[in-house]
Amino acid sequence: MKKFKNHFFLLLPFIGLLSACNDQNCPDCPTHKVCADGSCELLDRCFELNNVGVCSDNLYMGVVEGSSCLDTIIFDGTNSAHSGKSFPYYVKYGSLGLSYRTLGVTKELGENEYVMGDVSPVCGSFGGVYWYFSRIHCRIYPDSVQMNIYFQATNRTADDPFIDSSKVTLYKKASLPE
Repeated sequence: MKKFKNHFFLLLPFIGLLSACNDQNCPDCPTHKVCADGSCELLDRCFELNNVGVCSDNLYMGVVEGSSCLDTIIFDGTNSAHSGKSFPYYVKYGSLGLSYRTLGVTKELGENEYVMGDVSPVCGSFGGVYWYFSRIHCRIYPDSVQMNIYFQATNRTADDPFIDSSKVTLYKKASLPE
């Protein structure tokens, strides 16, 4: 028995060395990825856009089709209200990166159904004019979020109509369409 204990304790450093070698197969994994089988794999609770990781327990992602303003949205369905209701989101424009933003709830229409807005520009400049989400009708479901987005220009007057609109469905990672 004593010999077994001695061999076991000699084996422990070897096991530690093997696991350290495994980690060296992908030593540069960012925090939103984990080393698995020698490559960096995205964590289950994360999305990645433009090499930037976004992680949360309640994320949805979708591509805005046919919009000249923006490309992809990552929406966090967790209310992050400091004062009042608001939801964090990230927008991607082409290859420029991600921008962290907040959609403020202006009206609750029912359980998990809201009218929201963000007055900060989400895209532009079209001749010095920037677009923003003046109104978003949003329904949050367990596996998806449906958004009707209405864009307004920063140089608008109170009577100007919306300049564009888009519909998008965002999905949880497990529910993303192929």
